[in-house]
Order: sequence, then C-alpha cells, then structure tokens
Amino acid sequence: FQHDAVYVRGASALSVYWNGFNDLQSGIDECLLSIVSENGSILWQRNNLDLTDSPVSPNATLPSGQRLITRVLCVNRAGLSSNSFSNGFVLDSTPPLQGKLQATITTSEITKESLVVTWQGFSDPESGIANFDIVLLDNLTGAVSAVNNTVVNSTFLLPVSNMTDGNMYSVRLVARNRVGLTSQAVSEPLVFDRTPPLAGSVLDGPLGAADVNYTSSTTMLQAHWETITDTDSGISQFFWAIGTSPGGTQILNYTDVGLNTSSSCGPPSCATENGVKYFTTVRAVNGAGKSSWFTSTGVTVDSTPPNIPVISLNNKTGNDMPVYGTSNTTVEVSWLNSSDPDSPIAEYSVCLGSEAGR
Repeated sequence: FQHDAVYVRGASALSVYWNGFNDLQSGIDECLLSIVSENGSILWQRNNLDLTDSPVSPNATLPSGQRLITRVLCVNRAGLSSNSFSNGFVLDSTPPLQGKLQATITTSEITKESLVVTWQGFSDPESGIANFDIVLLDNLTGAVSAVNNTVVNSTFLLPVSNMTDGNMYSVRLVARNRVGLTSQAVSEPLVFDRTPPLAGSVLDGPLGAADVNYTSSTTMLQAHWETITDTDSGISQFFWAIGTSPGGTQILNYTDVGLNTSSSCGPPSCATENGVKYFTTVRAVNGAGKSSWFTSTGVTVDSTPPNIPVISLNNKTGNDMPVYGTSNTTVEVSWLNSSDPDSPIAEYSVCLGSEAGR
C-alpha cells in the first residue's frame, strides 16, 4: 500500500508510483515522468515509462526545502496527451537545527514539585518539527527513562516521584522532524534536592568569638554563623539581615554575602540606638534553590556606663565624706548596688589610692 507523502527523507528515499493511464481507442504510445518545481521548471525527467505501477526512484540531485511536484504525461498513438500531477512533496535530508535546553526544579501550588524542562531555538526549515522526545538520565546510576515522546510545546513538567535526593540528573531532548531525522541536546546536570539546608547557628559578634549578648559599639554590628550545611546539593549562597525582632529586617534588608560565614554592618546602613536589641537572621540557599532561615539570640547595644554606686568606708557612707580609721592594715569597704538600664552589672572592681579615682 502506497500513500502520497508530503515530506520525503532525501532524494534517495523518493519513489514514484502511478497507475490508471490507458487509452481504449489507440492505446498508449509513451509516458514521461517529470519532477518539476512550483514554477514549472523541469528538474528531472524520464521517458518510456513502464505502464505498470512499478516504482521509479529518481537518481538526481533535487533541492531540499522546496515544494516539488511529480508529473506523469502520457501520449496516445494519435499524438494526443494528458497528464496528472501529485499533490507535491518537500525533500528534507538534514536533521533539525539544535537549540538550547534547560532543566530546573520548581515548586508551585498547582504543580507541587516538578522538574521543568524548557527549550528554545529548535527548528527545521525543510519539514518542520514533528515532536520531541524527553529522556531523563540518572548520572549516578546510569539509568535512562523515556518520559514522553509526543511533546510539541517548548515546556514540559517531569514528575519527580521516581527521582532520588542527592542524585545527579540530566535531561536529553530529542527533536524529530517530519521525515524522522533527529538532533538532540543534553541539559547541564543538576543535583536533585527536595530538602532545605540543615540547621546551624547564628552568633552575634565577630568571627571566631563566642556569642555575645551585649555590645558597646554604636557604629558596628557583627555576626557569624556555623554548621549550616546541605548534604545533597551543598550551600550556594548566604543572605543576612538585621532587625529589632527575630527574623526582622528593620535595620538591614537581606543582603547577599556569597559563601562568607560572617559579616558586619556600620553606618549609614546600620544606624543603632542605645538600649535596643538587634537580631541577625541568615538565609541559607542550597544548590537546588531551597532556603532555610536561622536567627541569632540577639545583641543589645549598651554604650553608657552603670550608675555610680554609693560607697561606705569603715561604716561611713558618702562618696565625698572624709573617713578616718584606726587600723593601718585594714579598710572596710562596702557599697550599695549599682544599676544599669541597658545591661546587667557584670562585675565590680575595687581599688584603694591616695587620691580620688587613683
């Protein structure tokens, strides 16, 4: 069974069939087979055709990408002729032009979680693109799974139900034209990771120091973070922010610090006030684009000293009161507790001198 082809895979694959030509009065004298362009130019011709439906394969160089028409002309013995034309065909001996391919993981309320495959630039000027095959490659195990072979759009969502966290995957896209020739592209490998980075700690204060609760600086806030990791796709970048509430950004909005694990902020970006507690929040992003947020316990700015305590020497009270004692080896010193509105009293130091304050 033969069918009239619209597209043909090169001249070598072209076969021409015909039947039904006859003349009951004088009989057929001669038939000619021609391949002509749309403007009527003869590109190939053969005389003395067999009147059976045996196929003829033109051995000629024919142009690709143009609509060509097959013509059969028969002449009877009286010199009268008639002809018949095919619907036309296009030769295509080249595969599709290769484009660009990208595969990314996305999450949405509609698709939940999918591997999004997008491509552009694939084309075929002769016969056009018939369809795309999408193949998922597991670069770790070598497993190959053909997901779809009827895609005609430039975007496709692959289900991730059979993908394993921590494995590296690529997507192969096969473009097929209407004569069955193919070209393909393979995406950059990606590590499949449905989980955000693992928990770590954000510490107030400079890198290498212990976590601090108070600072006397009104011009600088510092923080560092540690043990924030991701075993599947690794950490790709950190962002940090500073606010007056846990997770807040009242002082500094989220700022990209790359893979640094510490940062500092001073004026004019970070304007601080005495007695205010500031919290640092770090957003860690893994290689799959998933994020986790970690917040410090906060640091309070205290740039003012404690209130001056009231001192008692030898049971006599008053910082300016003259005091006399009978012992040349012992002075009894006591004081009323001092206070600080911004931070608790950390320690007291006592000195004894011959002059005030010395």
